[in-house]
Amino acid sequence: MLQPKRLGYVALDVADLEAAVRFYQDVIHLEVSLRSDGVAFLTGGREHHWLVLRQSDRPGFNRVAYEMEDEEQFDAISERIERAGVAVTRGGDLRTDRVERWMRCADPDGLTVELYTGMIELPVDPAYGHNVRLKKPLHAVLRVGDARKSYAFYSGLLGFQASDWVERHAVFLRCADRYHHSLALFGGAAQPALDHLCILVPTLDDVMRARVNTLALGVPLRNDMIRHGPSGSIGFYLKDEANQIAIEFCVDHRQVLDDAHRPRLLPAREDTLDVWNAVGPSGGLTIEAVRRLGGPSGDQTTVARVLGIGVNEGASK
Repeated sequence: MLQPKRLGYVALDVADLEAAVRFYQDVIHLEVSLRSDGVAFLTGGREHHWLVLRQSDRPGFNRVAYEMEDEEQFDAISERIERAGVAVTRGGDLRTDRVERWMRCADPDGLTVELYTGMIELPVDPAYGHNVRLKKPLHAVLRVGDARKSYAFYSGLLGFQASDWVERHAVFLRCADRYHHSLALFGGAAQPALDHLCILVPTLDDVMRARVNTLALGVPLRNDMIRHGPSGSIGFYLKDEANQIAIEFCVDHRQVLDDAHRPRLLPAREDTLDVWNAVGPSGGLTIEAVRRLGGPSGDQTTVARVLGIGVNEGASK
């Protein structure tokens, strides 16, 4: 199937590059692989970068980038996007971009998505200073205006496959690495933006060490320890308040290995976000909880709030 291989990296424009680099080193356990001309590349593995930070007077989400399996697939999917009439920009420079080839386009909300091939690979693993091992950048979650419209773009043109829906207002999408979601789209956003980046770690001990370090540094949590209903993953979310996004550390995120998998249509209930937090006699939202969330169960705003999405109001590019 013609689709991206995996999430490669996220790029952010930041108001204070030095502070952002320190945050992602100290709190997220990434290492700088290159600093050049107001740009910092950071990684948690042998891939040259999982995160790109760029000094800017217009801070906000810049792009999300997915790796293609090879040049043949890169060319084929690029041509499919262009045939659909979507404007595409192309580039690639190992010296400045650290990837050989990239293609970028805007999704229906104007958010930039990149496909690339040929990223620099580092010769040795990073040296971690906090005893937290990192496995890979796992998924990005985008807040979009209309989840169905965005789904048509990401599935029809980029080849992502739906793993699960939440009442047609949110969709979890997987790519070739088969993790339950490498991308999720949550509808109802007045201002489309990146909600969070998730980092997969090898063990629950790594999650807990990351959590202890986060609290010791005084960084606020957005969601404390939870187990997601859709993916089964266990983790927590911390706030990058300066850049108005969240970072999730997780473990045990399941893969969809059955080619005949059919997406579930899940309810907008608190136990969809966290199976440990079922409330009410049916395990769903109580009347009081619905009132607290400020809307009828099932509308897009309530879905987002139940699932912990949209707490930060990040700016889009």
